[in-house]
Amino acid sequence: MHGILLVGHGSLLKHATGGMYQLAEEIRQRQGIEVVEVAFLDLCPPDIPTGVLSCVKKGVTDLTVIPYFLSDGFLMRKAERIVKQEVEDYRGMTMRFGDPIGFDPRIVHVLKDRIKEAWADQEESK
Repeated sequence: MHGILLVGHGSLLKHATGGMYQLAEEIRQRQGIEVVEVAFLDLCPPDIPTGVLSCVKKGVTDLTVIPYFLSDGFLMRKAERIVKQEVEDYRGMTMRFGDPIGFDPRIVHVLKDRIKEAWADQEESK
């Protein structure tokens, strides 16, 4: 069975992780993937071992890990190492580790919207 594990950094602020859960639900619905779990590298639960275990308990044998990081830096490499160590504990499980978000022209549209919003907020506060 296929499953997705979204891995983000994590935050001490409870509201900061909500977007990851929204993203997981969107993927679940739009892609028709039954198991889409969320895990965090630091600062808040669930941690990566718990996320992998959750996938295993739901019958996942083919795990695709999608890092929710902007670049292929230290944190992403650390997350990848942790996932690989966890998957080794489960005989017969295969794992793919996707690329970080990186540069994508579609992000430009989101950033343009955020710039417009910031400028509008600035004008309103004058």
